[in-house]
This record gives sequence, structure tokens and C-alpha cells, in this order.
Amino acid sequence: PLIMPGPIRAPPLLVAPSFLGISLVMAYLIGSEILRASEMATSLVTAEARLLETEQQMDLAASVSGQGFWSWDTTGSEPWLSPTARFLLGIQPDEVFEWETYLERLAPGDRRRLGAAINDALHGDGNIHVEFRIAVPGKDVRWLVALGKILFRHDHVPVHSYGVVVDTTERKMADERFRLLVESMPSAVLLVDERGAITFGNKQAESMFGYTREQLIGM
Repeated sequence: PLIMPGPIRAPPLLVAPSFLGISLVMAYLIGSEILRASEMATSLVTAEARLLETEQQMDLAASVSGQGFWSWDTTGSEPWLSPTARFLLGIQPDEVFEWETYLERLAPGDRRRLGAAINDALHGDGNIHVEFRIAVPGKDVRWLVALGKILFRHDHVPVHSYGVVVDTTERKMADERFRLLVESMPSAVLLVDERGAITFGNKQAESMFGYTREQLIGM
């Protein structure tokens, strides 16, 4: 018969010592890679947690002084804005920031000023310093100052930018109140800087000295 009852007796499996050694080495290497991957994953999670904690601490410190942080690279991704920066810029926490859409919130003059400041930074030393206004929905106009830095490669191609945005609305309002007060004075008033150059003159000063305000400034 083709089929015989009873247990099957197979010859003993022989493993060459060299193959056994290779198997042990491979098992060791695979185990080492798994352990290394686990350690790297743990380190990455720890680093991300520390980065988040640092960002929260920075934003807390900045919010006390009325400043918000921003950071943007050239990959085309959405810029990172701290919660304070989003609040100052009038951007909702879950709102996706789009540069062209955001520019529509600015007055035409401020839009040109902001664009010119960024263009000068891109073609210059990378320093950004610009003051502009935004229309906050349901609120009055807010004055902001953006201070930042653009980083370049060796061939002057921009790779990253970062900076702060500061709310200067209260200062602008105080300056305007002071200007109105000086304008209403019956006497001539001139303001000068540390070099002694005239920076402001009221209407009475124009009448007294016979110069227009534009002519007085810088004298």
C-alpha cells in the first residue's frame, strides 16, 4: 500500500555551527535595532514635551509684556503663531493663517508699508521693523509693531524667519491725545529730539516763525 500506518520518522535536523552563529548575530542586531528605535521614540517624545513646555513658558512671559511670538520657514507651511500673537493679530485659535487673506484686513496704506518692510528685509540684512494697523472684528483699530529677523542661506535665499508682535495701541492713543493738547495751546510749541532737531511744531509755531510744519521738522 502507498499509505503505511504508524509514526513518521524524520531524520534529525542538523544545523551547521556557522549558520547558528549567524542566526545569533542577526537576532542580536534585530534586538539592538528595536531597542534603539524604542529609545529614539522615547527621546523624541521627551524632546517634543520639553519644546512644548518651553513654548508655553515663552508665550506666558511674552503675554505678560503684551508680546506675541511668530515663526515661519520657507517650506510653504503655515507659520507658527503663539496664542498671544494670534490674539493680537485678530486670528482665531483654530483659524488657518493665509498671508493674502490676512493682508485684506489691513488698510491699503498699511498693507503697502508692511509689504515694503518685508521686501526691504528680504533684499537687505533681514531685519524687520514695521508698524501697522489691523481692523479687529467687533472692536476698534489696533496698532501693532512687528519686529523680526529673516535668516538666509549662503546664497541669500531665505530659509526661516521669526520675531515678535507688540500691541502699541495705548501708546498711539496717548500720542494722539498729547498731539491734540499741544495743537490746542495758544502758545507756539516745538518738540526736539536728542540732537536738537525739531520733530514737531503746532499751528502757533507755524504762525510765529513763518514756516510750515513740514519746513520746521528737521531744522
